[in-house]
Amino acid sequence: MKRTILIADDSVTTRFTLARLLRDKLGDCDVEEAVDGSQALQCLNSRHYDLMILDLGMPVLSGYEVLKRLPEGFAQATPIVVLTGRERSDDIAWCYEKGATYYFSKPVELNGFLGAIAGLLQN
Repeated sequence: MKRTILIADDSVTTRFTLARLLRDKLGDCDVEEAVDGSQALQCLNSRHYDLMILDLGMPVLSGYEVLKRLPEGFAQATPIVVLTGRERSDDIAWCYEKGATYYFSKPVELNGFLGAIAGLLQN
């Protein structure tokens, strides 16, 4: 079964690299991209994703705002993996409180990151 992943990050390099890695390492997956939080919410309202990778520091609407605006119970149906340059412990705790399944800081250790993603998609 083909899995669908949404990557919400304002960095074109990050989106391109992640999409390529996910397709190469995970095989049969459909990767869509959002350039900011507003576009991410539009994507989430238009279809179901099996997983979302979310940056916190995006223009227009931040990843924080995306997490605030997700409907109740969203994270139970769609795992949220935060991938961001922020490493403050209060950011990490807040994201977990809002439903994030994992929190990774950039630059990310790829084996652990991809292993976490693969594990979430197998469930």
